[in-house]
Amino acid sequence: LELLIDRILVFEDHLEIRLQADIDSILRSSGLEEAVNFDFGTEKIEKTLIQSYKNHKDKVFRVNDISNGEPLEIFTEAGGSVIFRKYSPAGEQSATAGNLCEALYRTCARPVVFCDRDSVIAASGAFRRELDGRPISPEIDAVMQSRTLRRTENGIPVSPAVPEAEAGVVAPVISGGDLCGCAALLGTDPPASDSDVKLLQAAALFFAKQMEP
Repeated sequence: LELLIDRILVFEDHLEIRLQADIDSILRSSGLEEAVNFDFGTEKIEKTLIQSYKNHKDKVFRVNDISNGEPLEIFTEAGGSVIFRKYSPAGEQSATAGNLCEALYRTCARPVVFCDRDSVIAASGAFRRELDGRPISPEIDAVMQSRTLRRTENGIPVSPAVPEAEAGVVAPVISGGDLCGCAALLGTDPPASDSDVKLLQAAALFFAKQMEP
């Protein structure tokens, strides 16, 4: 563990684990290439791990990337197992996100989603059940990384699992200087009005405030 972990920060309700700065090089030299195999044509699939067994069909797993500086939660089981999970401040506020989604849906008459850095944590409208808990698309992730409001008439796919759900407006959620996720208005026909965009921005700011200490 000392090779992987730089420090552990203990809070009242959770732990944060900071990984070593050279974690990528450590993992590359750990012999993991012998345990997993990426078949031809899968090298560029993001967040995917393929494990191969002789005389058995390959198993495909979804991978949550954990980078240097990202907080983790530690859980222990009765049998002595230790589980590491990426900590999502936005995910902890999913109930608040759900209420904001419903309020915006009733006000703007458009489906709304709130996402953390990895998945949809709340949704309203026509895609409520289909999108809830689904991984976000690379396009949405790129918009979040820009940390700026994005307004488009072309539509931005929210999740590869539901390709017909496209966002017309995306507002990043930034709390304490950290990017925590985003809020998005779905649909591009007709385009969102200026008042709808301002409501989305206000909701994103309010949501970010809920994550501040």
